[in-house]
Amino acid sequence: MQDSVSIDQMFAAAKPMILSTPIYVGGARYTLTKSDFNPVYTTRVIYDPCFMSEPRVINILVGYEVVFPVDGDYGQNLFFDINGRSNKSMSLTASCGTFSASDSGSKFIISQRKNTGGSCKNMQLKFTFPTNSAPASIDLTVTISEQL
Repeated sequence: MQDSVSIDQMFAAAKPMILSTPIYVGGARYTLTKSDFNPVYTTRVIYDPCFMSEPRVINILVGYEVVFPVDGDYGQNLFFDINGRSNKSMSLTASCGTFSASDSGSKFIISQRKNTGGSCKNMQLKFTFPTNSAPASIDLTVTISEQL
């Protein structure tokens, strides 16, 4: 059974959490946990045909997402390495400028070389999952590097 979410919580969840410190190209490996992500909700309207009452709107948790700035993309070839795990099977989508990749399951591995032409300014990581299967934990590492 899903808990009801207030309108204020819905508006707060509609905007992805933005981490204040950027990921630097060629910088350290960044570690993210579930607390770094914002919940993503969808609404569902339930009509009760027996009592002809007002429809009931419930909010259902369907994912988590985070957006963070990236510094250092000057048009060079970049290596995107995103690895992690969760206790539930989910889909992970990562995007930054013209870079886009995805993986699914409970273990995530994205390793891709891409020249974004300098367009990678904000990385978005988004997890989606079926209703009633929210994860208890998310552990993810992100590295963006360049060829030396």
